[in-house]
Amino acid sequence: MKKIFVILRHRYLWLMALLLFSFTSQAEAATLKPVINHAVIGGWSTQSGSSKNATDGDNATLVAFGGTGSYSWGTRKLITQYFLYTSNGTIRLELYDGTTLTYSKTFASGNTVPTATYTIDPPVYATNMKLVSTSGSWSNLAEIELYEDPPPPPPSNVTISKGTVTETTVDLTFSATDASSIELYKNGAKLVTFPGTATSYKVSGLTASTSYDFYIKAINIVGSANSSTLTVRTNDPPPPPPPPSNVTIKADSVTEDTVNLSFTATGASNIELYRNGVKVVTLAGDTTTFKDANKQPSTSYQYYIRAVNTGGATASEIITVKTLDPPPPVLSELSYTATTTSATVTWKNGKAPFTVVWAGTSTTTSERSFKKEGLTKNTSYPVTVTDSDGVSQSTTVKTLVKDFLQPPVPPDSTNIFQRMVNSFGTAGTYALVVIGAAVSLGIIEFSVFIYGAYSKNGCEQLNNWRNQDI
Repeated sequence: MKKIFVILRHRYLWLMALLLFSFTSQAEAATLKPVINHAVIGGWSTQSGSSKNATDGDNATLVAFGGTGSYSWGTRKLITQYFLYTSNGTIRLELYDGTTLTYSKTFASGNTVPTATYTIDPPVYATNMKLVSTSGSWSNLAEIELYEDPPPPPPSNVTISKGTVTETTVDLTFSATDASSIELYKNGAKLVTFPGTATSYKVSGLTASTSYDFYIKAINIVGSANSSTLTVRTNDPPPPPPPPSNVTIKADSVTEDTVNLSFTATGASNIELYRNGVKVVTLAGDTTTFKDANKQPSTSYQYYIRAVNTGGATASEIITVKTLDPPPPVLSELSYTATTTSATVTWKNGKAPFTVVWAGTSTTTSERSFKKEGLTKNTSYPVTVTDSDGVSQSTTVKTLVKDFLQPPVPPDSTNIFQRMVNSFGTAGTYALVVIGAAVSLGIIEFSVFIYGAYSKNGCEQLNNWRNQDI
């Protein structure tokens, strides 16, 4: 163990130094015991104007100084203990790592004795020190000793090895003796830094079937050491599965606006459904049904599925599905025409076949009309018509008292004037035109009787002639 003493001499008391010599020698021996395996930093220079004793380690020759004294040893030392002996005034010890203050402690007279050793916990790094007299006058210092832990050896036994390897990951194990930190490198670039005690790391995000170079750098205050380079090749990806098989599709049920589909596919990771050649949706590979809603009635659609996995794709056959026709409008507008001995009922819409109940007698027909013969004149008959959806309408049919001639069919209006000329001659036609104009203007009136039905000027509609009681 190396020991260097800084000695400052009192400018007044040579006699005191002689008296204290034997005592301080014994104290020194006692002080060194806690740090027997430590090297001692020594050497000291005070500020200009102070005095220095050339004899180290006697603890007896004191020096009085004011201001600041400093000493630098150049390289970083890990300071763990020190010994300071003062008898007068106030002194502050400061340790610096370069220009950074890492430790400071102030000692007043009487606070220390020759046997006092101070431990710095945790230890601090320092490259230089200062002693500052803070009493406002000269302070007396006998001696100071600094102790350091010996520097560790450089890292050694630096190793790296691989564990489990997959397509995208590698498990690494490593070790290093006397390392304060460990850096892991991948393909020459630093990947991560660990404490010196780390022993494993899982590298992820790698590419399958690819080689990577790994090594570690073990570091401490003294230096660093690298492991050998470890080359690891990630595993090949597994072969792709065969394309999906047993790919089928069918329509389970159809309405006017909905097609319910079912399908199968073995080994599919997903299923694509196509309608009329356009992809409608992508489903999970285990999906077996799909409801295709909001379709148009009476319309044909073509469907197929495409089952897909990493090994490929397989399409089903194409099926054609036609939505149902829309239901017919509801039965409505029940009406009738009648003579003295017969009547015909008619209606619109409704779903065939129809049931016609005439005065309690039921008849089925697919037509939207029904004629009943052999009726009694001037008689009422209740009639109900019901379609196959259960929609009904009812009316009361009444036969006529007397049958009337049907009005003649009006002639074709094309070239009607020429037809009148051909029928009545020119003079007769002109006479009819003049009479018609006079009637229209109200100049003359005429009355017409047709089988007992009367109409003034022939301008009134004789509604329901055949239903009149005459």
